Amino acid sequence: MKKFKAAIFDMDGTLLDTMYIWRHLAPEYLKKNNIAAPDDLTDQLAIMGIGRAVSFLIENFNIKMATEELYQEIIGILADYYRHHAIFKPGAEEFLQKMQARGIPTMVFSATPEDLLDLALSRLDALKYFSHGILSVNTIKYAKNKPEAFYTAAEHIGFPVEDVMIFEDALYAASTVKKAGFALTVMADNEEHHTQEMRELADFYIEKSWSEFPIDRFF
Repeated sequence: MKKFKAAIFDMDGTLLDTMYIWRHLAPEYLKKNNIAAPDDLTDQLAIMGIGRAVSFLIENFNIKMATEELYQEIIGILADYYRHHAIFKPGAEEFLQKMQARGIPTMVFSATPEDLLDLALSRLDALKYFSHGILSVNTIKYAKNKPEAFYTAAEHIGFPVEDVMIFEDALYAASTVKKAGFALTVMADNEEHHTQEMRELADFYIEKSWSEFPIDRFF
C-alpha cells in the first residue's frame, strides 16, 4: 500500500462536528421570516461561499435587507457557534496528535472562512496540529466543485497530487477530489445522506470515529 507524505483536511463535518448549523441555518432563517424554503436549498448553497449564499438568498427569496447587513447577521450567528459550541468529531484530536508525532505535513482546506475556523480551533487549542495552517476557498478563486481548488491546496502544502491524501465528508467535494486524481478518505456525517456514493468514491471510509483510520497503512 502506498504511503502518503501529506494530508489535507476539510473541517466542517470531517474534523469538527459542525455540519448541522450549515445545513439548517438558511432554512431556519427563512422559516423565521415566514418564507418557505425548497427541499434542495442546502444542496444549492453547499457549493457557495457565504458571500454568494447571502446574495442568492436575497435575490431568490425577496429578503428586504442589504447584502452586507444579512452577511453580517449570518456571520454573527456562525461566529457565536464556532466560538462557543463547535467540537471535534470522535477520535479526531487523537488522530491529529498521531499525525503531528509522525511529522506529517498537514493543513485545513475549507469552504468556511479562516476567521470562523480560527475561533473554534483556538478554543480547542488545535491550531498547533496543522503545520501548514488554514486555507479557505474564500481566499482563492475556486470553490470545491472545481479540481483547481484542490490543486491549489496541494501547492500550498508543497506536495504533488500522488503524495497527498484528502479527507472530506461532502459528496460534491469528494467527487471533485477523485476527479482531480487525489486519494480520498471520507468521514461519515449525519448531515450527508449520499452514503453509498461516498463509499464508492472513497479509498477509505470512516464510519463513526477517527480511531478507525489505519494510520500505519497510509502514512
